[in-house]
Amino acid sequence: MNLYQLSTELEILQAQLTNEELTDTERQLAEDRIIEILDSQENKYESILKVRSNKLAQEKMLQDEIARLQAKLKPIQNTVSRLEDYLDSSLRTNGIDSLEVWTYKLTYRKSESVEITDEALLPAEYVKTKVTTAPDKIAIKKAINDWQDVSGATIKTNFNLQIK
Repeated sequence: MNLYQLSTELEILQAQLTNEELTDTERQLAEDRIIEILDSQENKYESILKVRSNKLAQEKMLQDEIARLQAKLKPIQNTVSRLEDYLDSSLRTNGIDSLEVWTYKLTYRKSESVEITDEALLPAEYVKTKVTTAPDKIAIKKAINDWQDVSGATIKTNFNLQIK
């Protein structure tokens, strides 16, 4: 049985125990079954926590492996970038616009980009302004706790599961 089924059966048995018409034998059977269900629930909770611990260990192992591989990737990316810069510099120095070597073909493609030399001199119509607003939850909480009325906000009590 899963936890939902165990909880459902537990509720039914607890409701039956409030029935005054139960015989002593029926009451004892119901109480014994409740103990069994509670033990089963505890075993399932323990199993779930063990699986969780295992998954957390796997997660850490994978994060460590990702970090290790990223550390190995960075020097390779830097080497590729340096090689491309070296090729570019050499081709420009020698005035070569295109070159075919073995199965590789090196050419230059013309493109345009805007270079901002002094942003302060740009007319306002060419400048985007970003404005972000966000509620100051720390100030709101302090105000509400100090018995001030803050329209549009309340303090909500949460119950967060802590697993240690």
